[in-house]
Amino acid sequence: YICPPVLFWDDAESETRGTDEEWDGAFENLGLILGVHYDKYYAMAPTSSIGSGLGRRASTNQLGWYNELLYSTGSMTTTTICNGDWDDGGSDDITRLENWLDLGDKDMFLTGNGLAFDLNGSGASTVAFLTNRMGLTFNAQTHRDLLGGQLAPRVLAVAGNPVLSTIDSWIAFGGCPQLFDFDLVTPSGSTRLAEFANASGTPGGYPYSALTLNSLGSGSRVVTLTSDLAYVETDANEGAKANATQSARVRILKDVLGYFGVSDNIGLASGVTPFAGKFALENAPNPFNPITEISYTIKAPGHMTLKIFNVRGELVKTLINGHVEADGVVEWDGTNGQGGKVSSGVYFYQAKMEGDVQVSKMALVK
Repeated sequence: YICPPVLFWDDAESETRGTDEEWDGAFENLGLILGVHYDKYYAMAPTSSIGSGLGRRASTNQLGWYNELLYSTGSMTTTTICNGDWDDGGSDDITRLENWLDLGDKDMFLTGNGLAFDLNGSGASTVAFLTNRMGLTFNAQTHRDLLGGQLAPRVLAVAGNPVLSTIDSWIAFGGCPQLFDFDLVTPSGSTRLAEFANASGTPGGYPYSALTLNSLGSGSRVVTLTSDLAYVETDANEGAKANATQSARVRILKDVLGYFGVSDNIGLASGVTPFAGKFALENAPNPFNPITEISYTIKAPGHMTLKIFNVRGELVKTLINGHVEADGVVEWDGTNGQGGKVSSGVYFYQAKMEGDVQVSKMALVK
């Protein structure tokens, strides 16, 4: 079984204010199929503090198979991403996510109305995650008081930002006090991708960030949306892109996934297969002993990585990490990164290049 590249962690499943229908609709609109293009993890009854988060249910090696992690906390403000304290959920999600990000080349999209508020008040490790991994400083739990009394402010994409390409503005729904308030945060060494408009709908000079990008030294990236994706509404006055056929919610998800390199084919006309490969990848002989050749066919020159993993998701060896100009072939002689011989078994080879990921398996038989 080759797992999809994307894992969606629905941390509000079965809660009265869950967001699964909105997220599922966005995936469906992009042509993404559960179990094929993405997997879903349900945190059942998270506010009961039973510790059902990823930190308790999955190992770093298991998560290592996924390249992108999407997270929704809906409108919850407690027991979101937990630090392992029993009173805070009993699931050490923070350590698990940090270890996953430290694997390198991992991307995370975090959304939720009260996520920053919860992290800021749950302990030193959660504050560190908010500051160092998300690149944010928490300012307020209730948005309306600091945004001129606006319940559902307009959000404007920052000109020249590297993520948003199909959307210029949207509405952050925050209609019901307490139930649908969302956090206000400011960037801390990170990049503001979208800002809140003033009551007139124009840039109002607010320092807060509605959508933020933080790039980590490991090559991993974290994008944070302070309101949950489910509470994003289409801006009828968006301007040149106001007549887009896809909703604002769908376009934000599409742009974030595209930036992460999942695929820039998602959301195109029917007949285009989601996650269609930009390049071909195969190896021969398979099974092999002692050497196999991995061939790749590229669409255009660019940066490419080609890595070998074992069945536990651990990196065995990196064969390519650099610019490639044309189709090519690389040998793997069954050794790890230190030159030692690996044991017989099944291994996976993964290639990433300019917005595409290809994974296949091979067997070393001695």
